[in-house]
Amino acid sequence: MAVGRLGLAPARVAARAPLVAPALAELEARGRRSREEATDQLVQVLNVLLAGPLTEAVARSLVEQRVIERMVSEITTRMDVAQTVANALDSPVVIEVTERFLASGEMQSAVAHIAATPELRQALREQSSGLAEEMVGGLRRRSQSMDETAERTVRGWWRKPRPRTT
Repeated sequence: MAVGRLGLAPARVAARAPLVAPALAELEARGRRSREEATDQLVQVLNVLLAGPLTEAVARSLVEQRVIERMVSEITTRMDVAQTVANALDSPVVIEVTERFLASGEMQSAVAHIAATPELRQALREQSSGLAEEMVGGLRRRSQSMDETAERTVRGWWRKPRPRTT
C-alpha cells in the first residue's frame, strides 16, 4: 500500500495544482450530469420497452423455459423452506399485522356479511342435523348393546336360552 500511495503522489500533487484542479472539477461535474442524463434516457427507453410487446414476450419465455420452477427447486435444495416459513410466521411483525387485520373494521364487516348469507345458514343447518343423526345413531347402538348385555345376564341367572329367531 505504501508503494501504491507513493506512486499516486504525483497525481495528487497535480490534482491540487491551480491550473489542474478547476479542470478536474469541471470534468467531474460533466461526468455527473452525463450520468444523470443517461439515467433519464435509460428510464425513458425502459418505459417504451415495457409498454410494448417485450414484457409479454419475456413473461412467455420465462414460462416456457420453466424459470420459476427451476428457481424454486434451487431454493428448496439450498435451504429448509419449512423452517424458513415457520420462522416468518412466528415473527412479531406477522403476528402484529394479523392481529391488526383481524381487529379491523373491514374484517368485522366481512365476517358479518358472511354470517348473514343464506348459504352459510343452510350449511350450518345441514351440519347440525348430520351431527344430531350421528349422536342418535351412536345412542341407538349403545342402548342395543346394553339391552343385549342385560338380557344375557338375566337369562344367565334363570338359565334360559335365548330364543331362536326364524
